[in-house]
Amino acid sequence: MNTCKNFKNVCVFASVMVLPFAGPTNLYAAAAYGYTSTQSHTYDYSKDYSKRSGKKSGKKYGKGYGNGYVYGNTNTQTNTRTNTNTQTNTNTQTNTNTQTNTNTRTNTNTQTNTNTRTNTQTNTRTCTQNGVRLDCDTREPLVQDSNALTPAEACPHQQYTLSYGLSCNHKVETLSYVAIELRHAYGGGGFNINEQLTQLGGLSNYDKVSGQAVNQAGEAHAVWMTVNDRSPGNIYFSDSDFSGSESVAHAITANHVMIGQQDNNAVRWPYNNPVLLSTIDNEFLSSAAYGVGQDNRMTSYIAGSGVASADNQDHGFLWCSYCDTGNYQYGPVTYVIGDNNQETYALEANDFGTAIGYYPVAGVDKAFSWGKSARVIRPYTDLGGASRALDINNNRTPITVGYANKGHSQYAVSWKSGSLTQLPHLNDSKVSAARAIADGGDIVGSSGGKAVIWRDGSAHDINELVVNNVNTTFTNATDINWHGRILVESSDGFYILIPKEAIQE
Repeated sequence: MNTCKNFKNVCVFASVMVLPFAGPTNLYAAAAYGYTSTQSHTYDYSKDYSKRSGKKSGKKYGKGYGNGYVYGNTNTQTNTRTNTNTQTNTNTQTNTNTQTNTNTRTNTNTQTNTNTRTNTQTNTRTCTQNGVRLDCDTREPLVQDSNALTPAEACPHQQYTLSYGLSCNHKVETLSYVAIELRHAYGGGGFNINEQLTQLGGLSNYDKVSGQAVNQAGEAHAVWMTVNDRSPGNIYFSDSDFSGSESVAHAITANHVMIGQQDNNAVRWPYNNPVLLSTIDNEFLSSAAYGVGQDNRMTSYIAGSGVASADNQDHGFLWCSYCDTGNYQYGPVTYVIGDNNQETYALEANDFGTAIGYYPVAGVDKAFSWGKSARVIRPYTDLGGASRALDINNNRTPITVGYANKGHSQYAVSWKSGSLTQLPHLNDSKVSAARAIADGGDIVGSSGGKAVIWRDGSAHDINELVVNNVNTTFTNATDINWHGRILVESSDGFYILIPKEAIQE
């Protein structure tokens, strides 16, 4: 801004400059500076010619200076100049510091004490339908096999072995079966079409069956067959004896080795070739093999009977494929059961190398067991009459089954750790026998002329458990395997029962 007033030649100049400054936290305003300058000069022009003073004289006026001479004429000039400079500087700085400290501390202590005590008493009446245990009032299935064995308990030597996905402790859920007659379904193979078995042998862990059949030449030969789940009726007899001798296969193992008899000798059939049990001819004049077990070293134990050469008496034997022969040497060994002139009969062996059977005592048959370690006969307790041990399973604490007579009745029984358990008769029967036991605990046999299965202490008529119409009566069940398959005898032949739950439609 400029302002000039014509007053004593005074001009005023004013200027304002504003400079803005801005920053994040500082604010600078404009700066103003003020400056005023005033000059005044007075000149007095007079000359003094006086001779008296002879001196220069002058008079100072303000900031003006005279010229030092005084003249007679006086001329006064006044010059006034005013300069005003104004500068304004404004500095504004704002500092904002914000600090927030928040300290939160929470302490929570919770203690809950809950004491609950429940006393429940349940009385449940139990009924059974088709082998399934039911609550009699609600007809709902009850939890079964709460005490079921683990594979390690059911078969220690085979606990890691599976037969088509199933272990040795398996039990079918429902006792319901499809019956398949064991006949040669095709022509050829040396057998007539629809040829039946003449003797029923045993079951492998899954689908193999052994026995005997008469070929087209009229010779009774050991045979085996496969009965699968998808086409169970397509059965083909495979002849295992091409020597022209008479033979029968009483049992068959999981790895398809049959054992039995050819002519008058105990034999086994590895790969369909009959082989005499080595060393047995050194001990027996004649012999037959009936049962087989196998431990986890693949050592086979075969039980059988024959006429011993030492005393010409019937003796049971246990044949071992790989046992101590003395002097730390191992190989086939034949153990003769019983002392000289002591009649014994061995019918079965398990994976531990324990043989079971019977021996006469004062003319009365008595059940026994015999182990290859102690090599002594251990009689089973009985009911005061005759008894026979017919099968033994592979449990860590093995269970043996058979029968025992009491008065005019014959009871199916089981033995475990020396204790005898009577199995119930079917209906009003007075004659029962347990023929075979699975590692899972199911027992099969006969009662009152009917094939029976015992489960959890109850007897079930197998004839009532078959779902297909076969128009026959099953009189005796002779074997059962891991898959719950059962071999049965009937009034018109031999059958295999396959659990319905396993049939592939």
